[in-house]
Amino acid sequence: MDTWERVREVAMATEEVMRELELPSFPKTSGSTGIHILVPIVRELVFPEVRRFALALAKRVVKKVPEIATTTWAVNQRTGVYVDYGQNSRDRTIAGAYSIRPTPDARASAPLRWDEVPRR
Repeated sequence: MDTWERVREVAMATEEVMRELELPSFPKTSGSTGIHILVPIVRELVFPEVRRFALALAKRVVKKVPEIATTTWAVNQRTGVYVDYGQNSRDRTIAGAYSIRPTPDARASAPLRWDEVPRR
């Protein structure tokens, strides 16, 4: 299984967890090597609660596909696809649905439908 196939499999495991929790979620290509999963949150939640939820969600995803997913932050100790719950940081924002990356091949970050993830 190549890296992109593993990324998609982890994304689909995340979608399964979100369905189990009855929470809406939306996949988006990162424009690099990953898939971001966007989840609407209510304003009443404070940052530490959102961060704890993101970590708990990441751990639950890793339990679904432990052979290919990890929450190990250190790259030199990591095997598999990193479930980056740290993207839930105070300084992370989404400027727009579509974003061209400054790469020679002009990759784009773009929204997907869940039924597109396994095929892309």
